[in-house]
Amino acid sequence: MPFAVNQGVKIAYSVEGSGPALVFVHANPFDRRLFLYQVAQYAPHFRTIAIDIRGYGDSDKPESPFTLRDMADDIVAVIRAEKVERAVFLGVSVGANIVLLIGLDHPQMVNGLVMVGGGARMTTGEKRIAGYLSDAASYRGVHIRELVSPAFRASPLGAWLLGLFLTGKPAISGASIAQIFRALIGSDVRSRLHEIVMPTLFVNGELDGALPNSREAAAGIPGAQHVILAGSGHACNLEDPAAFDRTVTPFLLAHGT
Repeated sequence: MPFAVNQGVKIAYSVEGSGPALVFVHANPFDRRLFLYQVAQYAPHFRTIAIDIRGYGDSDKPESPFTLRDMADDIVAVIRAEKVERAVFLGVSVGANIVLLIGLDHPQMVNGLVMVGGGARMTTGEKRIAGYLSDAASYRGVHIRELVSPAFRASPLGAWLLGLFLTGKPAISGASIAQIFRALIGSDVRSRLHEIVMPTLFVNGELDGALPNSREAAAGIPGAQHVILAGSGHACNLEDPAAFDRTVTPFLLAHGT
């Protein structure tokens, strides 16, 4: 298991395939396995780098305050450790907000941005903070089920996939995840959206509660595309990977090299 280090925080990641770099940054409250379908789909054509953000998986779980820019610097540390010069960055939820910051602060590294269920700010997070500080393990189960469509969480496949993230990995720290939400609440880059110069694709499920924020951000980026997938929720790449990959593949073929 390779690690990169940013300011003393160890960040775990996995690399599969070869070719142009494609970097995956996952959502709360998942880990890098959120992209298991996409790694299988794209590793034959891309060098896929799937990262555990701080607070999850095999990465460190710091409980002292940090910012969303610190989290973006974690991703940059991985890219530099892998000696990647340019990549397409694909982020979901907080991962989308993180890759947007990378596009703003490190445009020379970015061939394109795919932002799934994310935007330029977060309007609320106090409920999540309270839940994770109260009983992190139980609340994670509540949280993860709220992020998908009712049909998906009721299905045997959905129940099994969501269960992957609730068992069998290192324990989470509620205090660390609360800091992630504080970092999100503390970041608002709407005034900088016009600075995004690379191709950008927004993707949302039609039942995604983050859809208004994504619409707002997409409208602020010149030339950004925005696609809404029928029937799915916030974690649309896990819920309907076939529709998701049909949407993303043309973008990757056009901008991934």
